[in-house]
Amino acid sequence: MDEKSNEITAIPEFLSLIALQGCIVTIDAMGCQYEIADHIREADADYLFSLKGNQGDLHADVKEYFRDCDSDAPEPEIRVHTSVDVDHGRIETRRHACSDDVQWRVERHPQWHSIRSIGVITAQREIRGRVSTERRYYLSSLPADPTLFATTARAHWGIENSLHYVLDVSFREDACRIKTGHAPENMAFIR
Repeated sequence: MDEKSNEITAIPEFLSLIALQGCIVTIDAMGCQYEIADHIREADADYLFSLKGNQGDLHADVKEYFRDCDSDAPEPEIRVHTSVDVDHGRIETRRHACSDDVQWRVERHPQWHSIRSIGVITAQREIRGRVSTERRYYLSSLPADPTLFATTARAHWGIENSLHYVLDVSFREDACRIKTGHAPENMAFIR
């Protein structure tokens, strides 16, 4: 990115450089912008965006929609897929719930006209008897298919985690104390 730019302005420029037709583009909450969604749909692709508080009322509305969602006995318009991973001494159960009941958003959020489904992942992690639960919310131009939702969200984090693991562990990027002049950029290029 240019020095005076940010992700929100850089993402559309980057997306215009690559062939997107038939792809699913996943972006974290920073890039969850309706202009970016429109750009992706115009390129004949779909998206899955992580949704957080930067979208204010939309985030609150989706959060409220899934507030009382019981993954074991969901409402008819909510479809659920559950996955369990046991690895590195932890058990993680993820319940992926999605719905194509999005007509309400047309009135409340007309700029988000390309949303076809919304979703929530409830991740319950157990490590040495301690249990923590986290909920993550999503917007998508894909139909409400919980298995596709689960696979796509997991693939996004797999790429994110693999990249950070390589940079942080293999290249020890976080431990690097090179901070001045052109040295940080040179080291990033070498890595």
